[in-house]
Amino acid sequence: ADSSYASSNAAAAGLCRSTGAIWYDGSSSCWLDPAKKGAQDYIAAICKESAELGFKELLLDYYSYPTTGNTSQIGYGTGVEPSAALTDFAKTLREQLSSYDVKLSVVLRQNVTAAADASGLTVSLLADSFDRIYVDTGTVDMGALTALLPADYDKDARLVPMVRSASAANTASYMVIQ
Repeated sequence: ADSSYASSNAAAAGLCRSTGAIWYDGSSSCWLDPAKKGAQDYIAAICKESAELGFKELLLDYYSYPTTGNTSQIGYGTGVEPSAALTDFAKTLREQLSSYDVKLSVVLRQNVTAAADASGLTVSLLADSFDRIYVDTGTVDMGALTALLPADYDKDARLVPMVRSASAANTASYMVIQ
């Protein structure tokens, strides 16, 4: 969700309504459309610049299609299903960052399943595309997510709970959020 860039570049990068006008969520925010090359190029440029500055991990937040607001008005004009668009975009980002020593990770703020929902996210997309999955434990059922991950997925190193206090963490890796 990048209201400024999406609204000023609606045709090339913004998530639009079927009419072509920019789509707004329930908070009056605009979103980038990960299926559009303009959005991909914009995010890739930010990621490359961050990697060049020496960042060792890039954490993508709200890496999904919106699931709140009047989503029935979204016009998926690219003809690409949301899950395929997110998968292709993650692959493109990974390729463009391959010459850098940087991890590509994602924040998960909603429950996911094996099959894609309106957000476009699936467990396999997250596990296959990102080095780490940071999980908002206030909104995601950590047990259900863990059960869906592949048996060989290194949950201790790659699944990072985002907790409200250090004492709430019961794994080796965690992030404290306020």
